[in-house]
Amino acid sequence: MENWTPVKLNLIAAADQNMGIGRNQKLPWNIPSEFHYFLEMTTKPHVSSSNCQNAIIIGHRTWETMDAVVSKPHPGALNIVLSRFNPPEPLTYPNTIVCASLDHAVKRLSTDPEYEGLIDTVWVLGGAEVYRAALNSQYFHRLYLSRIQAVYPCDVFFPEEFDEDLFVRVSNDKIGDNRVPRGVQKDEATGVEFEVCVYERRDEEGRKQSTSI
Repeated sequence: MENWTPVKLNLIAAADQNMGIGRNQKLPWNIPSEFHYFLEMTTKPHVSSSNCQNAIIIGHRTWETMDAVVSKPHPGALNIVLSRFNPPEPLTYPNTIVCASLDHAVKRLSTDPEYEGLIDTVWVLGGAEVYRAALNSQYFHRLYLSRIQAVYPCDVFFPEEFDEDLFVRVSNDKIGDNRVPRGVQKDEATGVEFEVCVYERRDEEGRKQSTSI
């Protein structure tokens, strides 16, 4: 068996009260303070090192519409586009690579000498199918979910695999990142409230307890 330590996958998403995350391949809302938090987390490494950057993983459909939400490629990060068809277009952008699957991306980040010691946090940015694969992955670490306290017209929803009975919320002290806002936030520009909730998968004992209640 190969001896390598895999990177951990952190999902970051925002969802309304119905767990909607998108409409017409775009965000259904414009909440500046929540978007600022998202950029702070994904574009800047948690550790202070000029040689370190984050990596973001997205599906090819999300890549195609990325410039409607943020710049393409995602700034300050290694961009990994998932596609089995090896599309050439992403490779015309700097700091962007294509991987055939989520497992392929994890292995490349974990074993390629080009990235050794240079990747801080690996963020999964969607879309829904990539979120689903990451939730089911053995490399899943945490879900950073902005719960928006409003309802918007959506045609894409966060995967049903996120069953809160199988996850446990992580305290801010354990997260240890002051970029993650504490408690309910009210966006000054729109008045919309949201709360960033961070989840880990329950351990085996916790799963047994939750399913026996």
